[in-house]
Amino acid sequence: MLYRAFYNIVATLTPLLTTPYVARTLGADGVGKFSYTLSIASYFALAAMLGITTYGCKEIAKCAEDKDKRSKCFFEIYNIQIVLSITSFAAYFLYVTFFEGKYLTLFLIQGVRIAACVFDVNWVLFGLEEFETTVKRDFLIKLLTIFSIFIFVKGRDALIIYTLIMCITTLLSAVIVLPFVAKRVSFVRTRREDVLRRMFPVFLYFVPTISSSLFHEVDVTILGKYNMLSEAGCYHNADRIINIPKGIIIGLGTVFLSRATRLINEDPLKNRNLYIKMNEVYTFLVSPIAIGIASISEDFVPLFLGAGYERSTGLIYWLSIVLVIRTYNNHLLTGYYLPYEKERSYTFIALITTVLNILLDIIVIKNHGAVGAVWVTILCEGIVLLYLILNADKKITRLGRGEKMSVLIYFVFGLIMYFVIVLLKQFLACDGMLKVLLEIAVGFVVYAVLCILYWRINPSSAVGNELNKIRRKKK
Repeated sequence: MLYRAFYNIVATLTPLLTTPYVARTLGADGVGKFSYTLSIASYFALAAMLGITTYGCKEIAKCAEDKDKRSKCFFEIYNIQIVLSITSFAAYFLYVTFFEGKYLTLFLIQGVRIAACVFDVNWVLFGLEEFETTVKRDFLIKLLTIFSIFIFVKGRDALIIYTLIMCITTLLSAVIVLPFVAKRVSFVRTRREDVLRRMFPVFLYFVPTISSSLFHEVDVTILGKYNMLSEAGCYHNADRIINIPKGIIIGLGTVFLSRATRLINEDPLKNRNLYIKMNEVYTFLVSPIAIGIASISEDFVPLFLGAGYERSTGLIYWLSIVLVIRTYNNHLLTGYYLPYEKERSYTFIALITTVLNILLDIIVIKNHGAVGAVWVTILCEGIVLLYLILNADKKITRLGRGEKMSVLIYFVFGLIMYFVIVLLKQFLACDGMLKVLLEIAVGFVVYAVLCILYWRINPSSAVGNELNKIRRKKK
C-alpha cells in the first residue's frame, strides 16, 4: 500500500511543479486549447482501454500465484486491448480529419496518447501488487517531463512543444513497463472463444471506469464548443490542483480492490473489517485535504497560477465537494461492487448519470460557464453515491454507531481547522508564499492535534490503531 501511495504521489508531482510555470507561460487561452484537444483525445483513449485496467487488475489478482493461469488470462485480455486500441486510433484520426480542422496539429499530436494504449499493461503489475517497479519507472518519466517542460516550453507559441512533451512521455511511460511484464508472463496462444468470453465483462467495467472521467472531459469539451477557452483553462487548472490529492486518495482504491478480491475467497469477515477500516482511512485523509484546499484557495491560486486564473478560486471551492463525494464513490466501488462482482448494478446508475451530466452541461454551461459544469458534476456524483449506498449489501457496508462517529469526527476536525485558518487570515500581515505556508502549517497542526487527542480517547480507532502498531514495531 505504501508503494501505491508513493506511486500516486510521484504521478501528481509533475503538475504540482509544472502547472504554475505552464499556466503563466501558455496563459489561460493556451491551457484551454490544450485541455479541449485533450478532452476529445481522452474519449478515444477511454474507448481503447474500455474497462481493461480495472478488470485486468482484478483478474490478474485472482491467479497471481499461478503463472500458467496468469499468462493465459493476460493474453486473453491483452488481445482485446490491442484490437480496441488500433480501432480507436483509426476512428480518432478520421474524426479529427473531418470534424476538428481548427486545431488539427494539436489534435494529431494528442493522438499519441491513444497509440500509447496499445502498450499500457500496468494493470498486470497492479494486480500482482508489485508497485515498486511502477514507482521507479514513473519517477524517471516524471523527471524527464519536468526537465523537458522547463527547458523547451518558453512562450505562448510553445503550445505545440508542450503538447508533444506531454504525449511522448505518456507513450514512454507505457512502453517502458513492457519488459517487466514480459518476465511475469509466458506466451500463450489464445482461443477465439476465450477472448470473446471476456468482452462482456470488459465492457461492464468500462462504464464504472469512464463515469467520473467523462464528467470532467464533457465539461471541458462543451466549454470548448461554446468557445469559452479561457473558462476551460481555469477549469482545467482548478481540476489539476484538486487532482493532486485526489490521485493519492483514489489510488488507494487499486490496492483495496486487489486485496478485497483475494480476501473474499479467503475470509469474507476479514474483507468486511478491511472495508470498515478503509472507510475511516479515506475520511481521515479527504476531510482535511478537501476542506484545507478550499480554505487556502483564495491566497493559493494567485500565487500558484498567476494572473488570469481568478475564476479558478471559486471552482476549487466547489471541486473540493466533488473530491469528497468521489472518494466515497471510489470506496464503495473498489471495496464492494467490483470485488463482489456487482458491477452490473453500478453500470446502470453510471450510464444514467453520464447521460444526465451531458444534457445538463449543454443547458447550464452556456449561461454559467465552468462553475455551472461543476454544479452539474456535484449533482451527478451525489446521485451515484446515494444509489451505491442504498443498493449495497448492508451486512458488508453498514457502519455501526462508533464507525459513523469516526466518519463524522474527522469532518468536525476539518471544519474546526477551516475556521482557525479563516480567523488566522484576519491577523496575518504577510502576503504571498509566506502567508500560504503559515495557513497550511497552522491547519496541519490543528488537525493533527485534534486527531491525536481523539486517538488517545478512542484507541480502537482504525487509523490510531495502525499508527500504534507502527510505533510498537519500531520499539
